[in-house]
Amino acid sequence: MKHFAISAVLVAGLGVAATNPAQAANDGTIKIVGTVTATTCLVDGHAPGSGLANHDVDLLGVPKAQLDVAGKVGGDKLVTIRIGGPTDTNCTNGDEAYVRFDPASPNIDLATGRLNNTATTNPAPEVKIEIANLDGVAIDLANDDSAGYEIVNHETQIPLIVRMYSTGVADVGNVASEVGYQIVYN
Repeated sequence: MKHFAISAVLVAGLGVAATNPAQAANDGTIKIVGTVTATTCLVDGHAPGSGLANHDVDLLGVPKAQLDVAGKVGGDKLVTIRIGGPTDTNCTNGDEAYVRFDPASPNIDLATGRLNNTATTNPAPEVKIEIANLDGVAIDLANDDSAGYEIVNHETQIPLIVRMYSTGVADVGNVASEVGYQIVYN
C-alpha cells in the first residue's frame, strides 16, 4: 500500500511537471520610481500635451570648414522654451522643469543621442544635429533630460542650444530633422 501511494504521488508530480514549461532565470531587474505631480505649466503659452509648443530653428549656412573633422560643432542657435507665466497658478513654485525628448523618435541615433539628418533633397553628408544645455554639454536625446530650471513666480525658461555636429568630413548640402519633447517636473 505504501508503494502504491508513493507511486501515485510520483506520477501526479511528473504529470504536473510535464504540463509546466521550463522557466528561465531573470537576467536582472528594472526598478521604476516616479511621482505624479500637481505641476501642469503652460508650455510657450499652450496647454501641456497640446502639441502646439513648436519651435522652428534655422541654423542658416554653416561653413563646411567648421565641420571638417569628426566631433566639431557649428551654427549654435539658442532656443528658449517658456514654462508657465505670472498667472499660471498650476505652475508650482519650487519645482524644477526639464525637457524630455521622445526616445521613440525615429530621427534619434540611439548610439550617439543626436538627431539624424533627414533632409530629403541633397542631404549634407557626415552631419547630425545636436541639442545641448546652455553650458554647451550635449544632451543624449535618447536617454537624458535637459538641465532643470526652478519655477519662480509660476514661470521659468529652459534654454537649449541647437547646432550641427560633424561625424566626419562634412560636405555641402541640406540639414533637417525634428524631435518631439515634453516638459517633466521634479
